Amino acid sequence: GYRTVAPKPYLLRADVRARRRGFGPAIEDLDRVLALDPGSDWARLRKAQVRLSMGDRAGAAAEFASLAERQPETALGRLAKGTTRLLERKFAEAVTEFDAAIALAPFEQLRGFLLMQKGEALLALGRFDESARCALEAQGVSPWDAEPHALRSWALYMKGNQKDALSEAEKAISMDASCAMAHLIKGQVLVGSMRSKEALAEFDAAVGDPTYEAEARFCRGYLRHQAGAWPGAVEDLSRYVELRPNDPGAAEARRLLDDARKRLR
Repeated sequence: GYRTVAPKPYLLRADVRARRRGFGPAIEDLDRVLALDPGSDWARLRKAQVRLSMGDRAGAAAEFASLAERQPETALGRLAKGTTRLLERKFAEAVTEFDAAIALAPFEQLRGFLLMQKGEALLALGRFDESARCALEAQGVSPWDAEPHALRSWALYMKGNQKDALSEAEKAISMDASCAMAHLIKGQVLVGSMRSKEALAEFDAAVGDPTYEAEARFCRGYLRHQAGAWPGAVEDLSRYVELRPNDPGAAEARRLLDDARKRLR
């Protein structure tokens, strides 16, 4: 079941540090919570989420697997299973697990995260209207959070609704200037409007986030290739291939990378 964490100050400080991208100190605080209260599965969940934000997919997967084993039929356990399926790119199975977890979710904070996870899985399945609805519902649960606006921006962008996608991305950035997902989508909308210089600034802002670095590198590398900025194109595209060697965009990235290297000779 759900336990009240005795060392709450550490848990609260971990949340603050994670929001400020202080991922290492956040993990340290969560480890302190678990040392004082080994039964705190909420701390395990937060630790897995922080590892995801750090770009440590393997570490996050291990944390989620442990949580799913400890609580196989609770909201936390089904969330952990769903996120594991999401990391494995088994998106339909992920949606099933997230739906089960949402039905069991005992409090709004958990429900908001579940809606976001489900929205990402739906996005990957091409179910953009449903993804946008999940994001809109998550906005109602967590009105202070920029991420639901960023997710809705992404879904609207994929639907071809550039105007509303840009509006949602700008809303997210106004709430949290470090929201990499929003910068990434805003940059892509600007590329479509032939505003490449402004788009580059958005991709610059997204590159530092481990979760979205690969996509931002590809987008920025593509623009640098178009502009004939060969050293920058090589840097970005080679990093993208290093991060995502098996992604669908990897073949195109390698083609652009080979061309940029030839032009540097």
